[in-house]
Amino acid sequence: MIREVRQASTSVAAVIIERGTADLRLSPGADPLITDTLFELGSVTKTLTALLLAQMTLAGEAALQTRIGDVLHAGGNADITLGQLATHTAGLPRLPQNLMAKARVTPQDPYSTYDAEDLLADLQAHPVAPSAPVYSNYGYMVLGLALSKIGGRSLGTLMADRVFAPLSMTNATFDAGISAPHQRVQGYLHGDRVPHWSKLLPGAGGAEASINDVTAYLRAQVEPATSELEAALEMTQRPLDNYDACLGWQQAAGGTVRWHNGGTGGFSTFVGFDRGAGAGVAILVNAGNLGAVVDRAGFRALGMNDPAIE
Repeated sequence: MIREVRQASTSVAAVIIERGTADLRLSPGADPLITDTLFELGSVTKTLTALLLAQMTLAGEAALQTRIGDVLHAGGNADITLGQLATHTAGLPRLPQNLMAKARVTPQDPYSTYDAEDLLADLQAHPVAPSAPVYSNYGYMVLGLALSKIGGRSLGTLMADRVFAPLSMTNATFDAGISAPHQRVQGYLHGDRVPHWSKLLPGAGGAEASINDVTAYLRAQVEPATSELEAALEMTQRPLDNYDACLGWQQAAGGTVRWHNGGTGGFSTFVGFDRGAGAGVAILVNAGNLGAVVDRAGFRALGMNDPAIE
């Protein structure tokens, strides 16, 4: 699996879980690599944001039916629900319309200056209608902001207390640039060093984690009963009748595999599992141009051919 994604400068951290046994492998590239080294997770973050939503829902602080208009100034989109955001069924496009102007100013760190004021301005300006699932970073930016407002703290703080700590994800963070810059591995794009991405609205893709953290996360997904977040984990894994989708996770068509991939400027990731087979796989790579290669390797490790992926 590592050979499939290895390039000269690229570091790879990977794990395969089979019936409770974790086989963890490291392959350093141009930079030092240990099991606590932090990688950008990109859109794998969405599964964590969805898990926080499930935890807060089960605690009675939120509900899938909660309107964002009850939490945020959303204009004509006030009736969008948290459940619709988490299942990509709100009708929001992949990205806000007003993001690109800011992204062009800092193309190597495109989300760095896009803030809550920008997000709400776009949300108020462009009403949408619910739809079949349409993959939306926009939706998860809104979801993260809404959960922060409901919880009364930053999304990173809520995640640290309610998801990372219970799952023993001891290095995982939304704030690595400040709290753990020495643990980060350098990111690359086509062999060139690129800056880490920074996100003022991190719900869609702002998490960083080590292979140790992701292994703990996979163990909990494969065997939820071993975790204090069992009910929340179960909630995110099952398709919801009202949405025909899971919270956060992508579904392999007609099967029991749940998965998500992620990509930033300098990183490509894949996390997937099959509870029925007691199997899980994660691949973390510090190269932003290897997404398709990493996805193929992840699906093959789960015994699948490549499905049509978003």
